[in-house]
Amino acid sequence: MKTLIIAEKPKLASNCVGALSLMGESAERKQGYYEGNNYIVSWCIGHLFGLKGIDDYTGESSWKKVPLPYIPEPFEFKLKESIAEQYEVLQKLLKRTDIEKVFHCGDADREGEVIVRMVLSKAGCKLPVYRIWTDDQTEAGIRDAINNIKPDSDYDALYNEGLARTYLDWLYGINLTRYITNRTNAYPILRVGRVLIPIVKKIYDREIAIRNFKPAPYLQAEGTGTKDGIKYVLIKKNSEPRMSDAQVKTLVHQLQSGKTTVTKVQKKEKKISRPKLFDLGKAQSRIAKLHKISLTDSMGCIQALYEAGYLTYPRTDSEFLATTEMEKVEDVLAAIKKANPEIHIAMRTDKTVFDDAKVIGHSALRPTHKIPSSFGELVSAAQSKANNKKITADTIRKTYEVIYNRFCAVFAEEDCVVSDTTVTIQNGEHSFELTGKETIRFGFLKYDNTEKKDKDVPAFSEGEELLIHWMASEKETTPPKHLTVEGLDNYLRNPFKDEEEDDYKAIASGLSIGTQATRTGIIQNAIDSNYISLKENSYYLESRGELLIQTLDSFHINLYKQKTVELNQRLIAVRNGEITIDACIKQTADELQKIIQEADATDVAALTPDEKSYVCPFCSGTIRRSKYGFYCISNNDFSFNKIYGKDITDEMMDAFMQNRKILVKGLKGSKGNFDAYIIPSGWKKDAKFTNLEHTLEFATHKRRKKTC
Repeated sequence: MKTLIIAEKPKLASNCVGALSLMGESAERKQGYYEGNNYIVSWCIGHLFGLKGIDDYTGESSWKKVPLPYIPEPFEFKLKESIAEQYEVLQKLLKRTDIEKVFHCGDADREGEVIVRMVLSKAGCKLPVYRIWTDDQTEAGIRDAINNIKPDSDYDALYNEGLARTYLDWLYGINLTRYITNRTNAYPILRVGRVLIPIVKKIYDREIAIRNFKPAPYLQAEGTGTKDGIKYVLIKKNSEPRMSDAQVKTLVHQLQSGKTTVTKVQKKEKKISRPKLFDLGKAQSRIAKLHKISLTDSMGCIQALYEAGYLTYPRTDSEFLATTEMEKVEDVLAAIKKANPEIHIAMRTDKTVFDDAKVIGHSALRPTHKIPSSFGELVSAAQSKANNKKITADTIRKTYEVIYNRFCAVFAEEDCVVSDTTVTIQNGEHSFELTGKETIRFGFLKYDNTEKKDKDVPAFSEGEELLIHWMASEKETTPPKHLTVEGLDNYLRNPFKDEEEDDYKAIASGLSIGTQATRTGIIQNAIDSNYISLKENSYYLESRGELLIQTLDSFHINLYKQKTVELNQRLIAVRNGEITIDACIKQTADELQKIIQEADATDVAALTPDEKSYVCPFCSGTIRRSKYGFYCISNNDFSFNKIYGKDITDEMMDAFMQNRKILVKGLKGSKGNFDAYIIPSGWKKDAKFTNLEHTLEFATHKRRKKTC
């Protein structure tokens, strides 16, 4: 009799085969699976099944004809046609009479639990099912997990939470996307999501604060001096509530009249606290800050490195390791020292590294004992596992280096020691401080330099009188800065954070927005929907993002941080067995009914979307710009995106709709590019295309009539 192992993806299945080889089991590759004497290994291809859409339930393709909210009773899944062949392989394997049990090897999270269980459910599996649960996809890690399997029923709570999340996200996303798109006739559609909306809202709020900011001039008392060739500045900060200009000038006069004397010089050596290991978000933030690598690319690299066995499970909210991992960590340290003898690292077991109370689901992201002998080996292995084949070798190398270096920094043999210098300077009743820093022993900074550069201060003596030039310096208040990758990640992990609140308590109690497993994809979705953009490690609001938030506000639809956290806590209640999946769906359906009833009472005419529109010349409907040009959103009678190979701009469209002459440069002709005036005269339509009737006018040629 044999055991069937079902992995979440083909890449994990091949790692499982490698793990079995360590147990003396060889396996032959067949169509859709591997088979050995005692084990068969097959795989899903991610989600083989997805929730049905509204059209599947109703048979109605028109969004406007389906009353909202639509609540499926019950929810139903459908097989994805493009990967149906692999499900048929699994189905046949599960019906084989020589299979006595199943090992579920989905990723170690709620998503992985749902993916494999859905296959087992649809195939009507009656066999005993056990769970291979591992954060480490090396062959040794999977082998250890196989030797420590548990009944899959031990993970029922995680499965229930995963199903509830799927249903809840469908209910909010599908219903509200359809609703606001229908009400506003938006094109392309205005996508709504439980986690997407608070992300866009945070960036919207910051953009509006920057836009509305009005700089205010003020004066600040400053003194400058020079000693030992080092220029220094003494500042009496004019903080809120600000002193008036007259008060600052009076203060400067007092300082000019008084003596400026060094009263104390203090030097103190101290150890600098080591950084923590990474959770996924902080790893991505660090990679983005150091190398300007996007979240999507860093996530793709980290996932590929995990599947290749070089990193542990990435989708973690914790920066700590479990005490049960100490032996594995010692193996990693030994492997690093063997591969790189110049690296000086040693085991540490204190609570700044190993803390079971702060391991939430999965422990910190770290290298495995599989240390690459060269970057060529690393890149080749990662690229073979990567879904995105455009990920470059340089991106893979830099991503791995950041995580590897952080691990070495945490376990650095030597402490980092700096000498801090504090100089106290007095002028009458006014005190000033100058600070400097010199690194005495680099310690972890050799591997991950998270500290600011050293800062020199002159060699002052106590009692020394200084010659200072005092002045009232002109300053101006500065606007808030755009949200960085790190800033958004910090906000999402704890949107209600104050100085005393623990991130881990917030995450465990459901106060975070989304999870490390989903945030990267959702942020990319917001970028792809043209709601936000990412430039030089900072997020910016786009016009469609502004339209989205203004539309939601106009309809009084609040899916912002408070509501999203409330929904997150509902999912945790399902996981804890406090409410059932059916109760979760019922609460969500009731809320949607109320949201849509209140929105229905809002006059759509009151909406003022900041988006250009035109009257369709064929049906008098509304024409709006989309990602691919200009389209009639009413009856699809109008579609226009290029003229002579040139993309249509807003300025060109304005002129064409008003039959107004416009100069367009870079038009493409049979003999190359050319510039010409386009003089529009009307619109024509055939079965497939919208054409602009027009005349071209060249500087040295007569007009000629064209239709394009």
